[in-house]
Amino acid sequence: MGTRRVVYGVIAWLTLAAAWWGVLRRDTHTWIPQLLVPVVAFVVVTVLTLAWVRHNLGIYQRKGPRRGLPDAEAPWTHDSLGRQLELEPGLRDARVVRVDLDGDVKRYGVVR
Repeated sequence: MGTRRVVYGVIAWLTLAAAWWGVLRRDTHTWIPQLLVPVVAFVVVTVLTLAWVRHNLGIYQRKGPRRGLPDAEAPWTHDSLGRQLELEPGLRDARVVRVDLDGDVKRYGVVR
């Protein structure tokens, strides 16, 4: 995980904690329910993030690093919504691709 992401995450949690500290200082009678919101959010986000990381590490350990994109059957004539496709030659090597919709036709073109 990038250092920047960790720093941004810590800053975000500290900002949230500071905001809740301001709320708790104003109303000391109901601080337990108010404190539960950020604590539960912190626990849920942390558990979900760690579970997602563990899941992805498991995939990496089983399959190894990516070796490219999966092969797809060609030629493509229609998209998943049934629109006809028009593919300009050279799309595979294009750095930028333009997608235009014209009724029921979807056109993929190379931006030069």
